[in-house]
Amino acid sequence: MQWLNAIRPLCGTSTALLVISGFRHGHQPINWSVVVAVFFLTSMAMLWNDYHDRELDKAKGRFLASHHPVWFLRYALAFAVISFGLSVLVWFHNPSFGMLCMGMWITSIAYNKAQHNPVAKNVIVSLNVAATVMFPLLLDGKILVLWLMAGSIVMIISAREFVKDVEDMEVDRGKKLTLALVINSRIEKISASRWKNFLTLLLVALMF
Repeated sequence: MQWLNAIRPLCGTSTALLVISGFRHGHQPINWSVVVAVFFLTSMAMLWNDYHDRELDKAKGRFLASHHPVWFLRYALAFAVISFGLSVLVWFHNPSFGMLCMGMWITSIAYNKAQHNPVAKNVIVSLNVAATVMFPLLLDGKILVLWLMAGSIVMIISAREFVKDVEDMEVDRGKKLTLALVINSRIEKISASRWKNFLTLLLVALMF
C-alpha cells in the first residue's frame, strides 16, 4: 500500500479530471490518451520529488524513499519511462498535444533542479497544473473559459504551494529554501492547513 500511495493516486486522478474538464469546457472530444498520460506524468513527478527529498521527508514522517532508495529510484524511473512513452504516443496522434505533454515531463524532471529557487519551484508547479486544461487551446486558442480556468489554476496552485510551505517551515528551515522562509511568513500552521483545504476545494470546483 505504501508503494501505491507514493504515486499519490488522488493527485493523478485530480489532474486527469482537469484534463477531462478542459476538453468538456472547450466543447471538444476527450482525448483519453492525454488523460492517461497526464495521470502518469503526475505520478512520475511525485515519485521523482520524493526521491530527491528522501532525507528531508523523514522529518515529515515519510520513510519509504529513504529506507529503500535503490528500489524507489527504480520505481520513479519506471514511471518516468512510462510517462515519456505515453507522451510520445500522444505526439504521434497529435503533435501539439504531445509537445505539451513533453513540456510537462521535462519541467517535472527539472523541478528538483530548481529547489534553490523558491519562486521557480512554485511557478513550475502552478504552470504544470494549469497546462492540464489547456490542451483544447492548442486547437482553438479563442476559448475564453479555458484561459480563465488556466489563470485561476495558476493563482490557486501558487497560493496552495505557499501555504504548504508555511506548514513545513520548521521542517524546511536550514535544509531547503522556500518562499515562506524567504519572506518569513507569520501565518500560523493551523491557518495554513485551513487555507490549503479551502484552495483544494476551489480547485475541485473548477472541474465542474
